[in-house]
Amino acid sequence: SCEVENQPTITEFTKTDLTGGQEVEGAKLQILDKEGNVIEEWVSGKEPHTVYALAPGEYVLHEEQAPTEQGYVRAEDVTFIVEETGEVQKVEMKDDHTKVSISKTDITTGEEIEGAKLQILDKDGKVVEEWVSGEEHLIEYLPTGEYTLHEEAAVDGYVVANDVAFTVKETGEIQKVEMKDERVMGVLKIHK
Repeated sequence: SCEVENQPTITEFTKTDLTGGQEVEGAKLQILDKEGNVIEEWVSGKEPHTVYALAPGEYVLHEEQAPTEQGYVRAEDVTFIVEETGEVQKVEMKDDHTKVSISKTDITTGEEIEGAKLQILDKDGKVVEEWVSGEEHLIEYLPTGEYTLHEEAAVDGYVVANDVAFTVKETGEIQKVEMKDERVMGVLKIHK
């Protein structure tokens, strides 16, 4: 008698941060065949996901839902081919994240204003970030949703600006938000 053992295909899927390379948790992922049928789906975790005995052929790794509450955005589909081999075949999908650039400028000159105390408030009015203006301020990994840019304290010689409402969209492109400040204008009357 003779016993022959078949080796299954082994495909390992990683979901990593575009900049850091660490595993991204909480993404809903799917493997689709050429016709778009879902072969398998899972939620990414701390470790790579392994699929055994995936039939040789062409597939698509699709991110159905990104962990937007962590500031990540959906990645583009990754097409991959499973070869007829018992070796571990690796497929990697990288997630980008949100980037919001905040500038505080003079309404007449367009130059950045230094020294204003600024805050970003979420839809519940909770402060999620605060800083003192100077150069353009970049915030990364801000979850998608509605926010308000609020000036807590203006620089001497300027009027406190009105709040600026903005939406963080699910994109890896830099989203720009600008707050403009007006100088204090007034009439000084001198009586003698």
